[in-house]
Formats: sequence, structure tokens, C-alpha cells
Amino acid sequence: MVRPRRLKRVWGAALAALWFAGCAEPAPAQRAQGPALWLIADSDTRIWLFGTVHILAKGVDWQRPQIEVALAASRVIYLETPIDEAGSAAITKEVVRLGGLPAGITLDSLLTPPQRQALAATARMVGLDPAALQRLRPWLAALQISLAAAAAQGQDAQAGVEQTLLAHARAHGQELRYFETALEQVSIFADLPQAAELRFLVVTLEQAKDGQDLLNTMDQLWLKGDVQGLGEVLERDFDSAGPEVRAALIDARNARWAVSIAALLDQPGEVFVAVGAGHLTGRGNVIALLEAQGHKVERR
Repeated sequence: MVRPRRLKRVWGAALAALWFAGCAEPAPAQRAQGPALWLIADSDTRIWLFGTVHILAKGVDWQRPQIEVALAASRVIYLETPIDEAGSAAITKEVVRLGGLPAGITLDSLLTPPQRQALAATARMVGLDPAALQRLRPWLAALQISLAAAAAQGQDAQAGVEQTLLAHARAHGQELRYFETALEQVSIFADLPQAAELRFLVVTLEQAKDGQDLLNTMDQLWLKGDVQGLGEVLERDFDSAGPEVRAALIDARNARWAVSIAALLDQPGEVFVAVGAGHLTGRGNVIALLEAQGHKVERR
């Protein structure tokens, strides 16, 4: 049985930026530069676009004056999915419902002998009991391992960008809106064919070996606002997960969100849109899709 208490912090940490979690303390020059921010506007609407990191080390200073100004001016903050207590409970419910293997089937039974050995070794390396993964579908086992690896490196979902934005909205009376429901988020992986799930798990096991170096590289690129460099690294990781995972995790969501963001231009006012940084760089990213629709998107 999938245990809800073990899953409450898995999803937000791993789903939308699965290979983009954790952050080392940046050098002062990098802190000053800060992550990238964009603006799309018309005569009566201003939409800020910001790429987030869902899980960070505590105390990382990622904010810069322009981000603070944009947040303060926005009446609405858009996130991928609800991350408050009720939202987390809804996601947990769907993960429990959709994340377990059928009766009589174990995770090991779906793997080759070398893959079983890699699963056991990697689980122990990140502090998980391999036996506790046996009832999970491959996609959920991969997410468990990803989160455990990040946590073992001192990262915390409660220190992620979205948690800061949630606190800001509550403190300043801003409205929170979302692009996806709990079911839509979980279905990104729950609807994958089994072969794609297994490839995703195997890639996760391989990446866990070099996880710290990879995370540090991506984190530093994000903190410096090096969008091109970040996109090049993320593209390799998204592609390695396989076409089905990339299509569900990145391409389909980018297409939907670009349409939704463009529609916000019909509503007067100022809003702040925050989605995983991997959606704002690389091929087919949200910004490129908005520009293809004829909208001017400025880097700020």
C-alpha cells in the first residue's frame, strides 16, 4: 500500500522540475544578478513570467529588486498547482489512488537483474528502504528517489520558491490562481505507458550517481540568470527521460500554458506567473510559444 504520509512532500519537489531541485549557496556576485524575469504587456495588462525552483537549501537568497517590485505590483499570483495544505492533501489523495502497482506485482518483477541491483543500491544511497518501493509504480518510485536524493543533500521543499510566493500572497492579500488541478498534475506520470515509466525510473537511477554535480550546475545557472546555459543542460535531461515523459511533462504543458497566459492579456491588471524554470527555456518553451503567437516578451 502507498502510504500518504510518505508522499506529502514528494510531488511538489519532484514533478515540474524533476532534475532541477536543490541549490548550493551562491557567491555574492551570483546573488546580485539573480534568476531571469520576463514581462509581456499590452495597454492595460502586465504579466510577469518567472521560472521557479521547487526545492532549495534553506537560506538561499534568490530574490532581487526587480522580482520584488513585480511581486508587489501584482494583484494575482499564478502557480502550477495548489501547494497549500488543501492542495497537498488533494495531490496526496491522487498519488495514493494512482501510484500503486496491482496486487501480486512488485517493482522488482518489472526490472532486469542489473536494474534491481541498481534500484536497491540507489535507494540505500539516498536513505530509502528498497522494500518500501516494491509496491510503487515505476514513476512514483523515481519521484521518491529524486526527492530523497535532494533531501540527503540538505534540500527542503519548504524552502522552494513556491512556498515563498505562497507566504507573500497570504501576507499581502493577493489572490492565488493555478494552471492545473491535483489530478492533472499526477496524471502527467500516472498516464504514461509502462515502458515509459520504466525508462524514467532507470534514467533516475543513473542520474542519482552524479546528482550533486548536476544539481549544482543547474542551480548556479539559474541563480545567474543564464537561461541559454540552463536550457542546454535541461534539454539533455528531458530528452534522456524519453519522448513520452518529455511530451507529458514539458511539451503538452508548455502549449497549454502559453494559451492560458496569452488569454490573461484580455484581463486588465498586473499578474505574476511562476512555473518551473524548465518551462521557460529550451526548445518549445513557453516564452518562445508566446512570441510565436505574436506577443512581445521582454527580459527584465
